[in-house]
Order: sequence, then C-alpha cells, then structure tokens
Amino acid sequence: MFMIMFAKPFEIHGAHCKSFGFSASQIMPVCDSVDQVSESEMESLAPAPPLVEEPSRRYPAGKWLKCMKVVNWSRCKDLALPSCATVLKFSKSCVRLQPYCTRLAKAKKLNLKVVHKPAKGVSGKRRAPLKSGMFTGQRSFSSWSSIRCFSATVRSSANPSNRGICDLANQIRHSVTYQNACRAAKVSLGQYLALPAAEWFSGLPTNWTSLESKVCKKTFEQMFPHALSKAGKAPCISLFSGCGALELGLSRFIWATEYVEINEFAQLVLRKRMQEGLLHRGRVHSDVTTFQVSEDTEACGVGGGFPCQGISCGGSQMGLNDPRSGLLRAVFKIFAELPPRQRKFIYLENVKSILSKQNDMKDLMYFLIKACCSRGLTLSWTSVALENVGLPAQRRRTFFFAVVKGCRLFQELEFRPINTFFQEPFNPRNSLPLHQWLTVEKPTDQDNERLKILGNVVVPACADLASAILHCVVRQGQDQVYVSL
Repeated sequence: MFMIMFAKPFEIHGAHCKSFGFSASQIMPVCDSVDQVSESEMESLAPAPPLVEEPSRRYPAGKWLKCMKVVNWSRCKDLALPSCATVLKFSKSCVRLQPYCTRLAKAKKLNLKVVHKPAKGVSGKRRAPLKSGMFTGQRSFSSWSSIRCFSATVRSSANPSNRGICDLANQIRHSVTYQNACRAAKVSLGQYLALPAAEWFSGLPTNWTSLESKVCKKTFEQMFPHALSKAGKAPCISLFSGCGALELGLSRFIWATEYVEINEFAQLVLRKRMQEGLLHRGRVHSDVTTFQVSEDTEACGVGGGFPCQGISCGGSQMGLNDPRSGLLRAVFKIFAELPPRQRKFIYLENVKSILSKQNDMKDLMYFLIKACCSRGLTLSWTSVALENVGLPAQRRRTFFFAVVKGCRLFQELEFRPINTFFQEPFNPRNSLPLHQWLTVEKPTDQDNERLKILGNVVVPACADLASAILHCVVRQGQDQVYVSL
C-alpha cells in the first residue's frame, strides 16, 4: 500500500519569507557466541543473506495512516521542511507549500551483534592499559552503516574505537555471524571492504566501476530494463555524473545526451560503460562551471547530484556559501542556456540535511525554490532511504524534480504500485557469500578510486522509488485526495 495525504497548504508571509524556518531479516542471522553455530547452519550463509519480509499491514480506503498538522510556518522558526512537498506559490511575500504524508515499505531491522575483546598488551613487566576510547564488549546494530568516500571507513581495524565500530567494514569484521562464516569457509578474517560487496551495497551490478572487467549485460538488463531504450523518454544533460548511477535510477523517463564529471577516474568509468553499450553515448566534460550547451543539443532538461560537502552533517554546513555546494547555481545557468522551447525540467539529489532547520540550509532552499519558480517550474521533492528499497542501512537521500507547467515528463509513465512489502531481496542478482564481504588484500590505487566513487554514489533503486512517488504527486494533481494501492 502506498498512501499520499494532501494536507491543507500552508503559507509563509512577510519578512519571514527569506529566512523562513520550516519543517514545517534481518540480513544475517545472529548468534550469541562464536561456537553456537554448527557447520550445517553455516551452509545457509553461503549465498548473500535473504531479506526477511515484514508482514504487510492493510489500511481501509479513506483512512489516513498519519494526519499532518496544519502549522503557521511564519511563526515557527525551529522546524524543518516536510520530507515530501510541492511548491504551489512563490512571491516576495508568500511561499505556499503542499505537504504530503507517505507510507513506504521498510526493511526489517538488523539484530547485528558485534563483539570485541582486545588482548591486553604487555610493556616490560607491566601490562599496558587499553587505549582511551577503544571499543570493548559487545553492541547490537539495527542497520548497516553507509559507504563513504573516506578510505578509513572501508578499512576495518583489529582494535576499533567506539566511533570506528560504526563504520561498515568494522561492523562486518567484528560481527559474530561474519566470524562464524569465515570459520566455516576456513578463510582468514578480512580487513578491507571487498569491491563486489561495495557495489552490492550501492545497488549496482558487479564490476560497474571496473575498467578491466565487463559488466554482465544480462544481469544489467534484468536490473534496469528501461536503461537502453530512448522511446518515450526525455533527453537531458547529466551534471555531477559520477559513475552514472543516478541516471540508471531515473532511466524510466530520461536518458543522458552529455555527461559532466570532474573526477578523472569516474570519466573513464563512464566511457567504459558506454563502450559496452550500457550507458547512452555522449560527450564527457570535466568542469560544470565552464560547460556550455551546444546549439544543436536535443536535451530538454538538466540535473544531477550536486556536491553535499556544504550540506551534510559531516561537512561545513555552509550551504551556498560553500563553493562546492554553491555549484547548484551552475545547474540553473546551464538550464538557462537550453533553447527556450526545450527548457522542460530539472532533477536534483542531495543528502537529507538539505531540509534541516539550519539557517544556511533555509537560504539554500529559498534559493532553490525561487530559482525554479522564477523559471516557471513547479518544484516537488521527496526523501527516500535505503530501508525503503530493502536494505536496512543509514542512507537517506532527498530528490527534487522541477517541471514546467504542462510538461508530460511523468505523463507517459505507466503507473507503478508501491507496496508495504518487498517482493525480492535488495540487489539479489549481485549477491555474494558472506565471508567474501571483506578481503585481506590491500586495495590498489585504482581500487581506492572505485571505493571513493561508490562512497558518493546514488543508489539507483532509491532514485527509481523517488520518481514513482513524485509521479503520483505530479500526475495525480491536487484534485486527487489520496492514492491507495
């Protein structure tokens, strides 16, 4: 079941307009000790662990799962933006939003137990004390950590800190289940996150970021059946392209004519996948600030996942004042260079913090709303997490779609039901045995480049789900009170 509730629009008036304050399985079975699991039980861990589905709860038609309270946002400065909304009206004195209430499927939470009992060091005749802040004892995690572009987050430590145990590589290495899987397979504990596992966590086919190995085309077509077709889809210019994952997720309604990516290794990945026929062929440019739209372009939209260093909680949180996140301005500059009749849509992606109540985020969102509305675009956004596509993990992204009035960007799509249960595990065609999630081999420089790309990647399944949600918002319109499937 997928429900959208159309709450009463709220407004932001007067002097508050510019500085408004809105907002308004279990993947692995767990044991209590290393010796508790028998070899016969370990055989079930050989394939990648299946997702345990939560039973679907059905709600009678006409009843809301959650009612959104109508709030006078001009008086509320300490609230964040709603996670799903559409801008109905914008002027110097008023910003009017239409919030939505959605219910999506969620992956069953992990019960992942990690245990660490460090050996006491000996210094001469005295035992050296444990380092301050070292993780000891045991801890349970309800979700996986996400892959990040820092190399330390994909390298496990024999003696992790209380902070380091939250990194994905340490979660795996010190989990009781992984240690048992390695013992059953008679292999040593790994130290580095394996690239096939990193690509699996990113929702991509195996070898997608490789320059030497090919991607299995049959697997690719099963994962992205619409990616290789242009029929009924809108051409666009892909900005901040990375390895092309966002365009894969949105391949139901767009295809890229050109790519702009500053990372040289990511450029090589894009060209490699184009040579294999897995991405639409197009020129690859290196700098979004100097990119110029050609006169004969057929693109009718632009977009991409612009840098998050000035937005994320681990970054500067300076918003547009950060020169990296400030590249959002270049998106609208390039959009303005399109022929007037071809300016149809903009799509964007960033971290969930973009909707927070911080002043710099408010200024960024004000700029985004103003820039879209002043160009005749209707802006909508929604937030989607990895747990909504079947993997319990700490990764939530916000997707923005701005379309010109009358644009049939979503109109040609076949409506897709969204249920409260998963019909298959997360990325099942690229799963691998649990004991292979970590490797003992130190990554090469090229491997580190691949891991860096995957740390910034947009999971295609999340982008696909976001497009389905906003398809409901745009296509159903304000006359549809709710959607219940």
